[in-house]
Amino acid sequence: MSSKEIPFQSRFEVKSETGEKLYEVHAELGDVEIIESRREPVRVAPIRHLDIIGPEGSDDLLRRVHDRVIDAKMYLYQGEERLFSSFADHEKRLVVMNGFEGVMDLLVAGHEFGHIFQIKDERMQKAHEFYGVDMHPRSKLNASFFPAIAKSCGYKFTAKEFADLKSLAATELSIFKLEKELAELRKSPEGPRTKVVCDQLFENRLKRDDLYLSKLAHLLAMPTMILEEDATERSLDLFTDIAEQTGAKVFAPCLVQESITERFPFLKSAARQAERGLISIDPEECLKVGLATYEQSMMPNRRRA
Repeated sequence: MSSKEIPFQSRFEVKSETGEKLYEVHAELGDVEIIESRREPVRVAPIRHLDIIGPEGSDDLLRRVHDRVIDAKMYLYQGEERLFSSFADHEKRLVVMNGFEGVMDLLVAGHEFGHIFQIKDERMQKAHEFYGVDMHPRSKLNASFFPAIAKSCGYKFTAKEFADLKSLAATELSIFKLEKELAELRKSPEGPRTKVVCDQLFENRLKRDDLYLSKLAHLLAMPTMILEEDATERSLDLFTDIAEQTGAKVFAPCLVQESITERFPFLKSAARQAERGLISIDPEECLKVGLATYEQSMMPNRRRA
């Protein structure tokens, strides 16, 4: 399939609520190829240039990306079924977009490149070691993860968190001993001690789950939150620089097709109805509402100057 057959738009205009043209986006696409990402082949078309054209000139977003990370790459997914979401492959320094049809995809691209920029930041690299740890199976976690997470994020436990961590360590040790005892008990005919051990195991596992899923969940989510908020802030800085260069009103409220909420459900709470089939969105607010779909951030709120 040639680049002319690519099913997604490579050029679009962004308009205000009154129909004023705010800026135009033009993506120059290359021929379809197969890349290895996330452990499986992905069919994509490379995006060679991504120009944002405003009343005072144009600026290539990818040129600005390459000023920061010279070997970063951007692709448009070309599989038969749309990807669940766009993503950044941190190790391979690439961004794969699941569509490029309008302003929301531009905002997502900026956010994903924010993740790529983090490879130059030592603190973000340390946090990245634990990205997504809150989604790991409970069997692969233990109390020793938390001090390592806190160190990677430069975080100091509160007195309550420290007490909960001590409780978790003691609970996990108790579970280990009880499981070992139960294994020995089951080698013989069941006696009264077996039921006692089973009951104690049940209670300790409930306590452990409460600590992981409730009392300490925010600590597990902390690396992901730091990285996601940081990527959003970096994208805001990137778009600010482009807006200053081109005169493009990147952060002005604009119109999008209402159907876009199928791909970005959080827009239902971040947009308002404009006219039939169209909704009005605030780009900066959308980025932050999208970020809020993650857990509450542990970082202080920072805003652009």
